[in-house]
Amino acid sequence: MTLTEMNIKKIRIRSKISVQEAVSCVFVLWLLNPITHDYLSPAYVIVIAAMWYFTANSQNKSAMGKALNSKAFIFAWFYPLFMLIYVAAGHAKLEKSSIGMPLIVLFYMYCYYRNNKKDDSLILKSSIFYFILMAGYTLLELKKNPYISRLLANGDKVFKADFLSPLTAGYTEIYYLVFFVISAFGAALIYKKRNFRYFYALLIALLLFLFIRAQYTIAILLVLLGTALAWFTRYRNKSVWLVFVNMFFIILLMFLIFGTDSLAEFVYLVSDMIPDGILKNRVIQIGDLFYSGNPMMQGRNGAVVRFQLYSKSWNTFLSNFFFGVGDSEMALALVGGHSTFIDRLARYGIFGGGLYIISRIYILILVRKTISDRWKRLYSINMVIFLLLSILNTSNRNSFLMMLIVILPLFFECIEEKLRIESQYSERKENCEYINDRERNSGKTES
Repeated sequence: MTLTEMNIKKIRIRSKISVQEAVSCVFVLWLLNPITHDYLSPAYVIVIAAMWYFTANSQNKSAMGKALNSKAFIFAWFYPLFMLIYVAAGHAKLEKSSIGMPLIVLFYMYCYYRNNKKDDSLILKSSIFYFILMAGYTLLELKKNPYISRLLANGDKVFKADFLSPLTAGYTEIYYLVFFVISAFGAALIYKKRNFRYFYALLIALLLFLFIRAQYTIAILLVLLGTALAWFTRYRNKSVWLVFVNMFFIILLMFLIFGTDSLAEFVYLVSDMIPDGILKNRVIQIGDLFYSGNPMMQGRNGAVVRFQLYSKSWNTFLSNFFFGVGDSEMALALVGGHSTFIDRLARYGIFGGGLYIISRIYILILVRKTISDRWKRLYSINMVIFLLLSILNTSNRNSFLMMLIVILPLFFECIEEKLRIESQYSERKENCEYINDRERNSGKTES
């Protein structure tokens, strides 16, 4: 067999995708796409999950056994099993998203114990390709209707059905892509290979353009905060939490030194650079929050309304501390509906809501332990952003968990594998040069 024939054979072998790999990609993309949660029956997820389990178990029984016995998978069941008590008592409705947590955790833990970077890379590449397609398609849709992504944040499923498609990014997709942008930016600071940086610089630019065109103000602010944390903690001796606290106190100090009116004027100046639309209005409303004089934008201030909704849920929680008000129509009128963490406390009290918050945080901590040390700090930044998002907005979709628990760890570990291979190659090259130098020197000595 000639060298060319051998190379062709290798390409053919590498191009083959097993059933298990294909099902894994379908499972990940199924949970990431916009229409799964509200518009497709959970039966589809159950069927795909069952197919993935049987194909994965047949591929690597040892990895599946370790994943099933992992602390993360066992703990992931605590909240859904506890909530069954609330459901049986008629105090809560069964949440599809709470059942998804153990399944997503099992998927990642299997990938972790299987330790097959080729399969992980395929899942990651298919996800990134999907993000690019979704961003491009949504930008085209935004050109036709500049408010389409904002309209998809509406809670009315019948209303949203006219705008929705598997490639149109709405509220959930914009916000889970925030985590990916922060991670890609942080990775480019660490992994300095030119091709890698060029590719992710273009991808980040595309996604940032999407966020701006989609007019999601909090998403843009979270990206700015996350990338700032990634920049200031890029050295290993910098603590993410310490830098975050320092940034918080610096902002407070700015309020004391310059006064709220000066900061409001700066925000107004920024708003002048933004075209007319929801994003411009939201920035002006932030300025109005700080300004002591007459507000620039008349009518209800969206930022003030948001804080009123938080306060509504918090007061409901304090009044129904142990068990919350539940999920009835009358009870939900007492919940603001704009903060996953505070709303959960209001609906289910310190027992159900507290367990929800603890389970989310603890599982992310367990997932962080599986990531290589080089990337733990960057993952912690995403945890900070997730906590802020869960307080400021809703984050109870499985697509958020898929991004945080599966996509980001695989992203970091695939880059770590590249760094490891390049390091080994560099060491072998140095050893070969050292040996060649010694041989040359010994030859000179003999002559």
